[in-house]
Amino acid sequence: MLCLPRKRSVAAALCAFGLLVLASCSVIVQGDRCDTDADCAGRGAGAVCRSGACIATTALQNEAGAGGDCTTNAECVTRLGDEFAVCQKTTMSCTKLLSPDCTKVYGDYKNDRAIYIGTLFKQGSTAGDLGASPDAIAAIELAFDDFKNARGGLPDPAGGTARPLVAVECNQTQDPVRAAKHLSEDVKVPAIIGASTTYVTIQAATAQTINAGTFLISPYASSPGLADLDDKGLVWRTYPSDGLQAQAVPKLVDEIVASPGFTTPRNNAGRTTRRVAIVYKDDTYGQGLRDIILGKLSFNGKSAATNRDDGNLKAYSYVNTDDPANAAFDFTTVTSKVIGDGPFDIVMILGTSEAVQAFNGIESSWQDPVLPYYIMPDGIASTPSLAISIRELTRDNDPAVAAANSKALRRRIRGTIVNVFSGPLYDAFSLKFSNGNALNGSNAYDAAYTVAYSLYGVGSEPLTGANMAKSMAKLSTPGAPSFDIGTNGVAQVLQAVNAGGVTLNGTAGKLDFDLATGDVKATGASVWCLGTDSKGDAVLVPNTGETYTAATPTTPEKITGTFPDPPPPSDPCKFN
Repeated sequence: MLCLPRKRSVAAALCAFGLLVLASCSVIVQGDRCDTDADCAGRGAGAVCRSGACIATTALQNEAGAGGDCTTNAECVTRLGDEFAVCQKTTMSCTKLLSPDCTKVYGDYKNDRAIYIGTLFKQGSTAGDLGASPDAIAAIELAFDDFKNARGGLPDPAGGTARPLVAVECNQTQDPVRAAKHLSEDVKVPAIIGASTTYVTIQAATAQTINAGTFLISPYASSPGLADLDDKGLVWRTYPSDGLQAQAVPKLVDEIVASPGFTTPRNNAGRTTRRVAIVYKDDTYGQGLRDIILGKLSFNGKSAATNRDDGNLKAYSYVNTDDPANAAFDFTTVTSKVIGDGPFDIVMILGTSEAVQAFNGIESSWQDPVLPYYIMPDGIASTPSLAISIRELTRDNDPAVAAANSKALRRRIRGTIVNVFSGPLYDAFSLKFSNGNALNGSNAYDAAYTVAYSLYGVGSEPLTGANMAKSMAKLSTPGAPSFDIGTNGVAQVLQAVNAGGVTLNGTAGKLDFDLATGDVKATGASVWCLGTDSKGDAVLVPNTGETYTAATPTTPEKITGTFPDPPPPSDPCKFN
């Protein structure tokens, strides 16, 4: 009995992936699994071994008019004259892995059992920033290598040989929707890891991946608004929502104002009222942070709204620089307004790596010798450009003076961060990731493992985004055994997924997913500072010992500890 023609491509996909053997399908030859063509001898119809199952090649050729005309990647390399051409296994038709946006493939892409996974990150001049290609891609490649070295690839739940995990690596900076379309429609990847910002993640998801049914998981998108996206359960992230760290910011304002060493242009002149400026990126990330902060902020004994009416709270937006049309935005149009409306006691800068230009412009143009305090999110603190800015702002011919200048500036900067970049698991990853920035790579490493385990959790069902989303419940099972991300835990996690479910500890924090929103749950945030490295350059110290805990039904929100200024040797920020 033949499969119905309109189901042929689906059936062929199941057969070619080695996930399901159908005795009633004319393409699959009834019999056991195979590893070589010799195993299919005598199975009839010129049967060959493809993806762990015996396939009748003559039957495939007869059904080519129904949408498929290839059975192996090698055929497509010859036919298209492209080393990176493959036989797309859901349509059994030739396609190219590379495109103008997708210029690299990592892994055993010629293997007919390969599972292709897309990546979508910044590339080019942004290298080194949070979400930039070098650290993100290197971490994903490392994770895929872990499976290759530990199990020969991703084991087949149905019992076939392990399958290579292959990354098709794409650039988000030119046309992320076009890149996502190539991945989801041409290559038909089940999942994409990316993008590096909330704006591009939402853009790619709403314009392409949701409708295509592709699983999308971002290691860096952190806007609170992403949780409300109508995504059919297909958009996930391994970076917690910024909603929690934004709640902590008003507490930092209280702390700065109350600190014994608090000196700003205004109180230095005898003024007792405080003034706060908020500079924010005009996208879902910056707007989300702004709105949560304004909802909780109070100073001068008044609400944010009253301080705004009194002229003591000012907000300044700058364009979304993730849009290529705004790539050359001149930040002096914003910083000159802040300087003109000043002085301010505290300046909040709510953006990512580009916001360093706003910080640099305000600090370098400030007229009063007494300077403001700054509060920033982790998206700025983790970028190398902040260290470069501080180095230039504090430069002096006398190294001792330069060090003192750096210390004075770093004392005036602090912020909040949700991820836990510490502990044995993160430390082990840092050693393994010695050639990259572990802080930037850890969330991508966690995302790659999440994708692999989600694929495995699909079991004998087709490898689709929707089925991957369903299998995420197996990775966040209440009361299930807990395992660490990394090579040592692979075998145990795979066994536990088959047995009913697991919970995962990621290198950047616990991967406890909210299955309704796709968010990683978090209940607390840390206050970070800027220390120095061996060269004297500023570096992020994510855990200062000061923490924020969100309110629960039975306990109020609280901030514990104080911004560190201890005597040596306990001096994580190197303020002494």
